[in-house]
Order: sequence, then C-alpha cells, then structure tokens
Amino acid sequence: MKANGVFMKTILFSAIVFFIGCTMGPAVNDSAVINTRQDITGKKIKIRFTRGPFFMHTQKFGFFSIKITPQIAVWAEDINGNFIETLYVTAGFGKQNWKFGKFKPDETGRDMCAPYWLNLLRKNGLPVPTKNTPLPDTVTAATPAGSFSLLSMIQPAELKKIIICAEINKSFDHNTKYHKDRQESAFNGQPPVVYRAAVDLTGPGEYNLQLAGRSGETGSDSGLYSDLETLTTAKNIFSEITVIIE
Repeated sequence: MKANGVFMKTILFSAIVFFIGCTMGPAVNDSAVINTRQDITGKKIKIRFTRGPFFMHTQKFGFFSIKITPQIAVWAEDINGNFIETLYVTAGFGKQNWKFGKFKPDETGRDMCAPYWLNLLRKNGLPVPTKNTPLPDTVTAATPAGSFSLLSMIQPAELKKIIICAEINKSFDHNTKYHKDRQESAFNGQPPVVYRAAVDLTGPGEYNLQLAGRSGETGSDSGLYSDLETLTTAKNIFSEITVIIE
C-alpha cells in the first residue's frame, strides 16, 4: 500500500509539472468570421484582417506560458472625422472579461488597450466599457486566433463615404523603448496603433487601411501621434486590413 501511495504521489506530481509547464491559449485559426450589428438594417461592409508575424506570441510566467493575442476596436467616422458608431470590439476589452487583474466594476480595466477609441466615446457622451456597463453582444466577440473577416452594418444606409478605423494593441509586446520596467503596468508594452481608410460605399471596391499613428502610452492619454520609429512588433500584428464593399 505504501508503494502504491508513493506511485500515486509521483503521478500527481508529474501531472502538476506537466500542467504548469504547458502553454495555454488557442491554436492558430485563419478562417474565423465575426458578425456584428446584424440586428439593424444598413449598408453591409466586410473587413478582412490578415494576421502578421507578430499577431500572437507566447508570454512566459515561470513554468507557465500563455498565448497573447491582440485587443481590437473597430469603428466608423464620417469624412470629417466625426465618430459614427462602433463596429467591433474584442470581448476581453469590450466586456471587461479579463482573465488576469482585478478592476473595480465601474472602471475600464487596461484602458491603455484603446485610449484613442475610448476618448471618442467620451467626447460623444457614450458609455465606455466597464464590468457594470459592458458593450452589447451585437458589437463584441472573442479575440480571433488568426486572420479573420468582420461582417458588419453601417447606418444610416444613405451614407456614401466614410472612414473605417481600427485601434490595435497587444499586451507584453515590450521592446527597448517600451520596456516592462518603464510602464505603469506590467501588461503595457508598445502603445496601440491606429489604422484608417476612406471608403466609398456607393459601389464595389477594396480599401486597405493605412497606419495613421500610435495612441498614447497610457489610458489617460487620448492623443494620436506620428512618431512611429520606436515601434517594432506593434506595426506587424496585422500585415493587411482591407475593407471590401460588394
């Protein structure tokens, strides 16, 4: 019996070591389709996100590793740059479903993920995501595990030209400029990047979003900055973002 007890303890110890030494996170999947705003009528729009070489990375915590994927906010503006509506936000940020970190139910945890978009919401008197006021299911979905297509609706349908914007950030993507000892939070790495493209809704066409700048280094900084020379992997989370009008 004693031998059996030692054997079982050995098996249990081996299982624990295996578990804490493995990597948690999704396998790459480049075929996801996300549908948002399907509860309204409007102009159909498709946005294809093609993952870049730094879309996903493995972050180690001792023997424990987690695959890190980006947080994303996508919205539409009119041709004068005025906010129209949010099209999609990853659920971790949009619903404040964070696996790590504790935040008050009325605060936006990890607001450095999309400070530029958050500021647009505040300027337009719209609620920002908190645990108490999460974004609705109609504009949120889990972070994809690779390239994906976003299918959404633009309202009002009479709009002829708009600007599609995306703010993208990945935690722990530190570099020599934005190193882990410099930031206010260990989660912070390089600041988010913002992409934009003017889109004609009146006919078929494809429009590639261009890198417009970077957001602030903290959630309290709502600016958009053009100094991109200190960014490295943040510029290659996605290799291409294309709006498709059919």
